[in-house]
Amino acid sequence: MSSKSNTRDEHAGFQAKELSRKVATEKEDVECIPESQPTFMRMQINVATNSPFGNSPLGNSFSAVPFKQSDFKPAIRQQEKEMTSEGNWLVGDDSLGRVPIDYPLERTSRIIAEPASVIANRISNCLCLRSIEADFDNKRAIAKCNTLDHVRFRIRLFAPRKEEDGQRTIIEVQKRRGDTISFLRDCRAILNAAEGDGVDVP
Repeated sequence: MSSKSNTRDEHAGFQAKELSRKVATEKEDVECIPESQPTFMRMQINVATNSPFGNSPLGNSFSAVPFKQSDFKPAIRQQEKEMTSEGNWLVGDDSLGRVPIDYPLERTSRIIAEPASVIANRISNCLCLRSIEADFDNKRAIAKCNTLDHVRFRIRLFAPRKEEDGQRTIIEVQKRRGDTISFLRDCRAILNAAEGDGVDVP
């Protein structure tokens, strides 16, 4: 009776060892499966010049060609190239009012040695690329702006004071409502664009 019990125990132990070995083998097989990387393909059409079908699609041959890294061009740069040279903010160089004597300029202001029309054009393109809504007043050289973060601010262009006369333009960005950090981020981008340093697109 005891011999049969020992035989059963040995058989059960053997089955348990065999099962654990299979589980370990399957686990190793799963871990050894390499991760597949996606491959982008594009279609290339080769037109057969001597085909009897002429320009018909039946006379063309198709082949799949992998994409190269140079084929991926940032959409932002293309958008910058497609921007027209003339923006929506049209300010005359001789239409700016001078800064009043008792008017303290904001710390978010700069003096740029370029005509007002050039600066207004740069600012207009910057606002467009950064998706900032703006209402332009060409006569008063004021732009009332509203961002996607619900920040409201005003941009105004001034002529220099009489003692600071010359081909220079004063730009002031004044916050009216909203988050200060978000305003400073947009303000820095606008002032840099006004100086001709390009547009920082978020």
